[in-house]
Amino acid sequence: ARPPRQKKISQDLTVEQFSIFISTLKQDVMNTLYEMVFYLAMMQYLIYGRVQDAAGLHFESFDFKNRKINVNNKVQWVRRKGMNDIIAEGSKANSGKQIEMSELAAAFFREWTMKAGIRSGPLFLMNGKIISYRVIQYRYNKALKKAGLPFTATHILRHASLTEYYDGCKDLLATARVAGHSDTRTTAKYAKVRSVTLTENQRQMDEKLSGLKDLQKS
Repeated sequence: ARPPRQKKISQDLTVEQFSIFISTLKQDVMNTLYEMVFYLAMMQYLIYGRVQDAAGLHFESFDFKNRKINVNNKVQWVRRKGMNDIIAEGSKANSGKQIEMSELAAAFFREWTMKAGIRSGPLFLMNGKIISYRVIQYRYNKALKKAGLPFTATHILRHASLTEYYDGCKDLLATARVAGHSDTRTTAKYAKVRSVTLTENQRQMDEKLSGLKDLQKS
């Protein structure tokens, strides 16, 4: 099944909530046929990608010499009977992107490829075929529900990781780059100001301006 059009996401999946989700997902699928869904979810979050991007990752996507991940393939899930899912070049909107390889992404790549015995080609094949969208969606939604989190669908991981990235750097251009956006107006939806950020910013301003308190008495 082709991924449905994503609804507008009004809430954040925080890092803490993602940790709960991914732990629950791991418990559900580890040592089963669906174990790869856990590693796929981790990669989706760590590459700031769509589920199509994560499912299209290859062994060769990971450039350890230059510490880069080349996200330049995507899965095209088809609905028509008799047609096969394929891995195509590029991402949903463009030719792809190159991002820095985090230590966590490198560690999970090594763990999964060692466990699955992968030395080349696609990372996430199930019985020699591209993993289906329905399998991923079902496992994600089941884990989210079991974890008591008010989210559904697969796009929430990309949204959450990009929101966290921007919240950490406050750099729209950098966020656009890891997102693979050519227009920062597209990236702006991830540049939300959280209430906790506003509170912390005000606390820092109060500290900077504390020396002005004496002016009240003059």
